[in-house]
Amino acid sequence: MDGRQQPPAAGVRTYRATALAYAGSAVIGVLALVFAGAGLRSGQFVLAAIALVVGALPLLVTWRLRLEVTSRQLRLRTLLDVRTLSLEQVSAAWIEAPRGAWSYWRALPMLVLAVHGTKPLVLNLRSLPDAAVIDLAEQLARRGIGVGVADTPAARSVAARLWPPQRPRR
Repeated sequence: MDGRQQPPAAGVRTYRATALAYAGSAVIGVLALVFAGAGLRSGQFVLAAIALVVGALPLLVTWRLRLEVTSRQLRLRTLLDVRTLSLEQVSAAWIEAPRGAWSYWRALPMLVLAVHGTKPLVLNLRSLPDAAVIDLAEQLARRGIGVGVADTPAARSVAARLWPPQRPRR
């Protein structure tokens, strides 16, 4: 082998972070560069180093995020982990949008997959494209698992965006 990355297997659909996630990461990176420059100008080299690390982290997280879906399994690659699970292991799926101090009191939409014998897999729906969630929901539906929706306005809004209500034909 020459060390090059192998092409994806047939039937694998790969989803990366959305353009908005990349843009948000870039804004944080630029702000961190401004703080690092200010730290360098004032002789605060530790502040500059901290600002560069804080600015690089969101860029790395966004760049590394990848979801691969096949008819039998899914694979989620994050900055620190690669998690592969068979779709047979998924027992339930639902969309929720909890609020908390960690999300600045804004609803953070997520898809939660309950997995037999291990911790649930939580996918941030702001960082993944809608097509990834729709594809995954279709694969789960083929196994008889529907995607539930939490009874909150934010969760219902996300579900309506992903699966617009069908209008009756006249």
